[in-house]
Amino acid sequence: MRLDAAYQPAYANLGLALASQARHLEAAAAHRQALALEPSDTASGVGLGDALRSGGDAAAAAGAYRSALALAPAAAAAYTGLAHVLKSSDPAAASVAFEAAARGDDAMQAEAILTTPILTTPILTMAILTMAILTTAILPMAAPTLP
Repeated sequence: MRLDAAYQPAYANLGLALASQARHLEAAAAHRQALALEPSDTASGVGLGDALRSGGDAAAAAGAYRSALALAPAAAAAYTGLAHVLKSSDPAAASVAFEAAARGDDAMQAEAILTTPILTTPILTMAILTMAILTTAILPMAAPTLP
């Protein structure tokens, strides 16, 4: 395949195609090239994060998602990717990111996850995610209605 070196959408689409074939390093390279040509392309930033996360580089993926969120503070896909990166290392931040993705929050409400370092606490992750699910999904439905 021959690409026009200045046509950014070709690199973005190439990154998606390579990612769909589990060629994560190549996908990341294509998304980086797309971002070099168009630094404000949030979709390429998310694609880069996805490729890095799938390739096993959680720290770099978190950075890519955070960069995408800096450009588009309500980007649900970036929050979702960041949440997946953080869920095994920082469950509280992952919970905030999942909630932000669901609500399409702005950067002020999810500021904590943009600056939280990646930690390793898998048992705490399950406990906090369980609590988040219970408090946001189950308990509000079970609450009695007051007249």
